[in-house]
This record gives sequence, C-alpha cells and structure tokens, in this order.
Amino acid sequence: MSKMNHNSQDKQKLLKLLLQKKGIGVKTNTIPTRNPSQLVPLSFSQERLWFLYQLEANGYTYNMPFRFQIDGNLDVNIFRKALETIMQRHELLRTCFQEVDKTPRQIIKLKIQLNLPLLDLLQELSHLYEAFDKNNLILDQISLFNTVIFPFGKDNSYFAYFTKSGFLTQ
Repeated sequence: MSKMNHNSQDKQKLLKLLLQKKGIGVKTNTIPTRNPSQLVPLSFSQERLWFLYQLEANGYTYNMPFRFQIDGNLDVNIFRKALETIMQRHELLRTCFQEVDKTPRQIIKLKIQLNLPLLDLLQELSHLYEAFDKNNLILDQISLFNTVIFPFGKDNSYFAYFTKSGFLTQ
C-alpha cells in the first residue's frame, strides 16, 4: 500500500478494484485514536526528567530554546492560527505533565489556545537602557564608565550604550 500512496487517486481506486477482484485485500495504515480521557503514563526518560524537575528550583534547565528570524510583513493572526493548527494535529504539543494520585501522568488537552505575545523590542530596549542606567558604578573601582553593545537586526547594526558615574563630571 505504501507504493500505492504515490499514485493518483484514480490509479489507486483502479488498483484497489483489481486487487479486490483477485481476492487480495488492501490494508490501510491508520494510527488508532486514543481515548482523550485516558491518563497516559510517562516513559522511563520522562520519569527521570520528572524526578530531576522536582529537585530543581529554576525549572528551566531542560528547556530547549530555538529561534528564527522572519523578514518581511507578518500577519500575526495567520501565524497564530497556523501554529494552533499544528498543535491541534500533534498531541505532543498539547501535552502537560501533572501528578495524579501521587503518580506523574501525561495530560493531553483536547484543544489549546496559543499564547503569542507580541513584544515591542524598542520598548524592551528602553527597559534594558533603564536597567543599565541603574547598574552600580562602585566608586572605589577603576572604571566608573560602563559600555554595552546591543546588536540590532541582521544588517550589522548595533546600539552602543554608555553609562558613567556622575562623579566624573563634577
């Protein structure tokens, strides 16, 4: 049947009829559906991570971040809908882990609404500037002048930001 999937629908129907006439059944490969209310046990590696997660204070050690850049116009609503469609198709992306009767279980949500905040980087940059402004310049240290570089964009653009102690201008 796997070779049959590469044929057009008409060819598939014709081949199926010919095989049926010869008494040869055609099996279709389908993934059985799971009862949505069924609690799913953790795999052995998930159990290990669950145990380590319970011991850690920060909870982000096992995060696996990735990022990519999108150039050009972006319709955020269409992007959100596309991600939600992908999440709806894949249980893994709708799974969380909770303790049920003192045993960790996978809980698979039927539907999930994606939280997709849109951050204004220029606003965030002003918060970084403000935090950098409040950076302690210790008077008995050699340098009372701090500098930081913020790369901005992919076109070799940078923001250079400087902070100096008010003592230097007095």
